[in-house]
Amino acid sequence: MKLRALLAISVFAAALPALAAPSCPAPYFVSGNNCAFVTNFAWAAAGLGAASIVTLYVPPRASGPVTFQTMAFNSSLGSAYTGYLGIKVGAPGQPGSTVVTLSNANPTTVNPGQAVQFLITQVCFDPTCTAPAPAGLVGNMFSLGMNMLSPNPSDLDVTPNPQLTIQFLNGNQVTFEETANGAVD
Repeated sequence: MKLRALLAISVFAAALPALAAPSCPAPYFVSGNNCAFVTNFAWAAAGLGAASIVTLYVPPRASGPVTFQTMAFNSSLGSAYTGYLGIKVGAPGQPGSTVVTLSNANPTTVNPGQAVQFLITQVCFDPTCTAPAPAGLVGNMFSLGMNMLSPNPSDLDVTPNPQLTIQFLNGNQVTFEETANGAVD
């Protein structure tokens, strides 16, 4: 009997961390075992003479890593367009090589004092990125929505929203850049 009670208490104690949701003050909300914050880029551009660089940064004063999870891609028609939509992504300075859609976008975890950048070179309307934009769409515009997640809400307090730099290109030369931080959704 004592062994059963000890076993039951051990199982219950082991399950407690999974059952305990963090306390997330406003403007954060609970998402699994994390506090979360929604941020988005109003509009970005890729292809047809433009490219976008997204920078995810967690300052050294954060106590742990922050995870960035893509939650929405939208075309220039917003959520009214329901066809295939992807973006061609690569490392800055390299041609985009991977087509990312909402269904295959993996979370990116960034440790304190580190940054991650990715270059978006094209908006795709088919898996091969060769189909033209459907009628009524601006072929190089998209918006991106992300959740920032951490079990410690103070890490979200110190982590800036993702930064977007749109580059307007002339061949391989950048002719103009515009940089903005993501906005609260």
